[in-house]
Amino acid sequence: MLARYALAIAGLALPIVALALGGEREVMPGAPAHFWAVMLSAGTAALVAAGVTVIGVRARDGRAMLLGTAFSTTTALLAVHGMATRACSSDPTA
Repeated sequence: MLARYALAIAGLALPIVALALGGEREVMPGAPAHFWAVMLSAGTAALVAAGVTVIGVRARDGRAMLLGTAFSTTTALLAVHGMATRACSSDPTA
């Protein structure tokens, strides 16, 4: 139980320390890095959506199936967001 609290505190402290050490400098990843990070997130959400939906169907649990649907929506939103990345759009002036 103590390890969970330590992990939670470290997870909360890490962004605060990062902002304190380098918060005055803006860091902007390139468009390809943004595209692939968002697409990796969309792929992960798709796997979670499929898994939760299948588990919900097997258990005949409507709440789990609804949660799977929510993850599918997240997948779609992330995929559209990633494909709208400036370097990936067909309009070079976007």
